[in-house]
Amino acid sequence: MNIKNIAGIAVLILTVAFAIQLVQQNSAQAKAPVQGTQIASAQQSRNVQAIEYARLEADLDADEVTWLIGGNAPVRTETVRATYRRLGGTGRGTFADLLNQIGVGGWRLIQKDGRIWIFTRLAP
Repeated sequence: MNIKNIAGIAVLILTVAFAIQLVQQNSAQAKAPVQGTQIASAQQSRNVQAIEYARLEADLDADEVTWLIGGNAPVRTETVRATYRRLGGTGRGTFADLLNQIGVGGWRLIQKDGRIWIFTRLAP
């Protein structure tokens, strides 16, 4: 081996050693923000409120409705006026009054499909 080959190998070894050190340094620095992001993400997930869904199913004449919050409550079909009163309404009790009373309860309409009305709100 001549001196040029030995010098070339030495430069190659130094370059590889420097590259390894640089990668380890960058890897150590990159881990800190990821951990901070994970902590921030965990804090945000604890601060997120649950969302409730409800379904209002009205018959074609809108004389009787079924108001179902979530999916665990027993299904109760009753008159529009009875549902309106049960939700705290004190007016005439028309279907429009019922929709307004649902809105007063914090519910927002997100979808209407035929006779099914889907509402959502932040859980209390």
